[in-house]
Amino acid sequence: MSKHSLLLLFAISLVIVLIAASFQSSPGYMDADYHTYMGRQLATGQGFTEQILWNYLDDPSGLPHPSHTYWPPLPSVLAATGIRLFPSLETFTAARLPFMLLAALVAPLSALLAFQLTAEPKTAVFAGALALLPAYYLPYISTTDSFTPSMVLGALLFLCMLKDPKKANWSRTLALGLIAGLLHLSRAEGIIWLLVALLAVNFGSSDAHSHSAPWKSFALVVGGYVLVMGPWFLRNYLSFGSLLAPGTWRALWLTSYDELFSFPASQLGLQHWLNSGWGSIMLARISALGRNLLGALAVQGHVFLAPLVIAATLAYRKVATVRLAVLAWLILLIAMSWAFPYVGVRGGFFHASATLQPLVWVLAAIGLQRFIDWGARRRGWQPVLARQVFQSAALLFGMLLSIFVFTRRVINWDQEAEQYVELSASLDSLNIPATAIIMVNNPPGFALTSAHPAIVIPNGGLAITQAAAKFLNADYLVLESNYPADLTAVYNSPSDTPGMRYLGTFEGAHLFALDFSSEISP
Repeated sequence: MSKHSLLLLFAISLVIVLIAASFQSSPGYMDADYHTYMGRQLATGQGFTEQILWNYLDDPSGLPHPSHTYWPPLPSVLAATGIRLFPSLETFTAARLPFMLLAALVAPLSALLAFQLTAEPKTAVFAGALALLPAYYLPYISTTDSFTPSMVLGALLFLCMLKDPKKANWSRTLALGLIAGLLHLSRAEGIIWLLVALLAVNFGSSDAHSHSAPWKSFALVVGGYVLVMGPWFLRNYLSFGSLLAPGTWRALWLTSYDELFSFPASQLGLQHWLNSGWGSIMLARISALGRNLLGALAVQGHVFLAPLVIAATLAYRKVATVRLAVLAWLILLIAMSWAFPYVGVRGGFFHASATLQPLVWVLAAIGLQRFIDWGARRRGWQPVLARQVFQSAALLFGMLLSIFVFTRRVINWDQEAEQYVELSASLDSLNIPATAIIMVNNPPGFALTSAHPAIVIPNGGLAITQAAAKFLNADYLVLESNYPADLTAVYNSPSDTPGMRYLGTFEGAHLFALDFSSEISP
């Protein structure tokens, strides 16, 4: 694989990333808003604390609050790095620069991965070309979320695995542990990749007797993982009394996605889950499995690549790296369909699958080459011409699909951010102090555009909203057009109610001043 080909793929990828980024002037959604916000917090010396709450899963007592109780911190650290390195740039522009650079690495890493697997330069270049057109991932690779770091780390993990760490030097085995740790630091389900790394060094070699002391490889992988995750585990223990942040696990007991915003979250437990009934429990999981499988077909396989990926996976089923990738995919599918069905279908499986995506493009390229080889043997195709035709058609379809998905997604990409900028100006015009706590739909997004602390509107009716506001000392409620369903009556007929004074409608959002003089409980 020539360096020229890798550099060309990097350059083209960087151009595509820059073009995509030019249509996005804000993070775009809550996950990316959060990492941009926390990047700013870290870059300005505020540490792992936040003046926002976007859920109540860890039973918060108020603001400020320990950060990253749900999402791990690596994307926030990357955002902070951009902000620190480029302080003169606008916050989001600086925060996403590391993500854009990483995004440009995905194509050459995919090509390098294909070359390591096949030793065929043309197949490798085509795999890199497929990665240039990531379809459903295109709107997200240049924003401040886990997609891009997961893809890069996934490609590096598979590259280390293909080098057969049982026969390689200790540094490659240690690298598997370090990468597994970084993947966990990027995504909550990333601990799965520690299992994959351990399996790779203990069961992945074609020569079962080539390594006389498997415990040494085990120790190196675990040691690398602990080097990355150890400080974070210590931080969690000092903040929460547990190695893992407490917010994630309550998502096990959701009976709808909106319960992610339940207050108080202590109501989420095994009995609450069982009370929903076994019929509802099973239906949700079967539905999630079906939707995630369809999502894999569309998102990972781009529909037209899926048969090629499956064919190549079957052909390379004896390759340990491919077997372990399939195992990881199955674990992710089960976790996001069975354990976390509501979170899984609302983006969890989409996020988690990004780690596997470089290998998916590699397998698609291999599958197409095998199809061309079959046609040459059985149908008399001219291999060179067939490769040109089919690869060109695949890239054209990938380009059209990427443009279609990107266009649909970015139409309203900055709408919420623009509304929050105008809403923040309206609050300033009312002389609302910067210390006032605002209850709003998207606290990290709102906090990026204003100086106000913010907490999320909880799931439930008016009594629940008032109880959360009273407990956490919220001063104002902003009810936007995408209000929680149980607050329909309040949104349709805004008026003064006990503890809430209607101040008016600004930028399509109703503003209420909160002042509770009596005890309110959910």
